[in-house]
Amino acid sequence: MVEVNIPAKWGYGVVFNHDDPHFGKRAVRQAVAHVINRQQIVDNAGPRSKFVNQIPCGIAPKDQEYWLGDWMSDFETYGPKSSQTEKATKLLQDAGYSKQNGTWTDSDGNAISGEYYSPAGWSDWTTMTSTVIDQLNNFGFDFSISTLPTNDWFSRYSDSNFTMGSLYWLPGGSRSTFPYFPLYYQLWESEIGGGHNYREKAKSEQTIPGRDGGEMTITPLEETEKIAQQPSDDKSRPFVQRAAWHNHIELPFLGLVSKYEQSWVTNDEWTIPKKESTNWRVKWPQFWWIHEGELQYDG
Repeated sequence: MVEVNIPAKWGYGVVFNHDDPHFGKRAVRQAVAHVINRQQIVDNAGPRSKFVNQIPCGIAPKDQEYWLGDWMSDFETYGPKSSQTEKATKLLQDAGYSKQNGTWTDSDGNAISGEYYSPAGWSDWTTMTSTVIDQLNNFGFDFSISTLPTNDWFSRYSDSNFTMGSLYWLPGGSRSTFPYFPLYYQLWESEIGGGHNYREKAKSEQTIPGRDGGEMTITPLEETEKIAQQPSDDKSRPFVQRAAWHNHIELPFLGLVSKYEQSWVTNDEWTIPKKESTNWRVKWPQFWWIHEGELQYDG
């Protein structure tokens, strides 16, 4: 049997409710990103088929270097293989939070807490959710896991009845290769009707820290829409870079992990493509390879 790993352009992430009194604050979202050790999530849930998102910026991991170019080294990675608790602590303290009896609370004594939703029956997601919540609670948040049927899981987000929870951060498939689609998805999120409450912010002019140490002014939805209006990748790249820079600072979503779609074929009596063939990256080999004449019976 031959294992075929096809880039899914999909994976596990965190969606925030931007109307929540805690997670509506950029500093709290960034603190969450610093605390979570993404490599540990992969190690616990399946390193054979999953891999870390190196930079949470709204772009699929394997495409970041191509699109970000010389901007890439300036992006905050939030520690893909570590739990950066000192940075998270400073962010929360600067935002007016303090620890009371081991739990982070705001100036009014309200704890950073809530139910963290995860879909029932998705066993790998159950493991990833447990890893995330263990890390956050060890740091001083107070979250419990609520596992829901898929319809209820989506309904909670559509109704904005949540603080933060698990949700895929890429729309999936080949469209996720072009940054317009995942960046737009995270701003608008039609699948939950914009229930993460970022739409109005996405349409508004924002001032954020700039790459050069100064400030950047950007209207994220307009910037993202310009990506799809350009005639070539080179023309799109400046808009991708600015939109991704905004995404990695504001974190409308937090992309943690991506994955491969695993498929299997046999090669004992069948031909298969050479390793350099691009058909190794196309769904699904049992059908596409036959279409291309690269899976044939030779027994």
